Amino acid sequence: MRNYAYVHLPAAAGDMLTWVGLEGDAKSEVASKVAAAISRMRVVAVAPGVDVLLESLAVPKTSRRNLAKALPFLLEERVASPLDKLHFSLGPTLKEGYRAVAVAEVERMEEWLATLAHVGIRPDMIVSETLLLPWKSESWTLLSTPDRALLRTGACTGLAMDNANIRFVLDQALRELDQADRPKKLLVLNYTTEPCNSMLPDLPDLEVEESRPEVDPATLLAGANLETGTINLLQGRYGIQGRWEGIVRPFRLTVILAAIWILVKLGIVYVENIRMESQLLAFDARIQEIFQKTFPGTRVVHPEAQMRERMKRMSKEAGGGQEFLNLIVQAGSTIMDFPGTVLERIRYQDGLLDLYIRIRDLEQLNKLKQAMEASGRMQVNIRSAVKQGESVESHLQIKGL
Repeated sequence: MRNYAYVHLPAAAGDMLTWVGLEGDAKSEVASKVAAAISRMRVVAVAPGVDVLLESLAVPKTSRRNLAKALPFLLEERVASPLDKLHFSLGPTLKEGYRAVAVAEVERMEEWLATLAHVGIRPDMIVSETLLLPWKSESWTLLSTPDRALLRTGACTGLAMDNANIRFVLDQALRELDQADRPKKLLVLNYTTEPCNSMLPDLPDLEVEESRPEVDPATLLAGANLETGTINLLQGRYGIQGRWEGIVRPFRLTVILAAIWILVKLGIVYVENIRMESQLLAFDARIQEIFQKTFPGTRVVHPEAQMRERMKRMSKEAGGGQEFLNLIVQAGSTIMDFPGTVLERIRYQDGLLDLYIRIRDLEQLNKLKQAMEASGRMQVNIRSAVKQGESVESHLQIKGL
């Protein structure tokens, strides 16, 4: 079985999480215990189907980036909540001119990520449970449990409902389709004590196959093929790249270089230094790019030599370089606990670390400042905070204590 852990996001706040690991058996355990068990696995967070709207949308021919920007306005008439309260995710192309789309409330996304982050879980994917149902072309799949029902109607389409509404919803969904688009078969995965005929409308033209699976619903959903037919909600502001690389990318090589020079000065890893020297020469162009971002306004003649000189100078200013490295690591790890926050630029001079960030609002900014200072290792001053559209752009100045 693939190295995935499926963690089901709770419908309400609580200390327990249901998850499925390599053994394939569903377990319900304390969240902290789940986090320890899946620490070396890729994590798929499974969102309640009722919290994710799945749509098929006719879209213009344009780049993915432009389409992502236009998506909220293309779906404006299909959603009830204000657009700025919703998070939109693009799925695969369903047919020519049509794309799959998933919509979730920003508040729910924040709650899910905060719940997982609280115990140290960082998901690689968040997917709707509806899209984990087994599905074949020209067929629909209905899962019915005592507390909910899920209907998958296509590769990336479907919906969730109460059991009491299965008859009405299924009948309406079929009536809205042209004859050519209607499914030929309905697979019913029945976890209730009632026969499926008692919950279904009259379906004279549809082959109905009822199954009573022996495995738990969570285990059944863990058998899905994640390579096709899913939409990862971790896109845009919640994307892995946005949450991680936005913090690491601007100073990745700077941190590596700082660590190298500290180790060299301590005489610990002479051989490792030789190996890294060859890598520095091989990535000269990349160093130049990072140098320009890290030390803007400096003319680049010999990027490797200049980077060395800068790192030596910073080492002297920051008591051997350790303070500089500590500030970056501590500040970066704290920012990671605030989903949606992006580090735009950094600057380090005279023992002060300047961070230029984009964060959701002023309340989050104040919480971030308090979280950074809670360690007692740094003093944080908010030099500026300007509202820009749906977020706040801020300049933080940090000094080690």
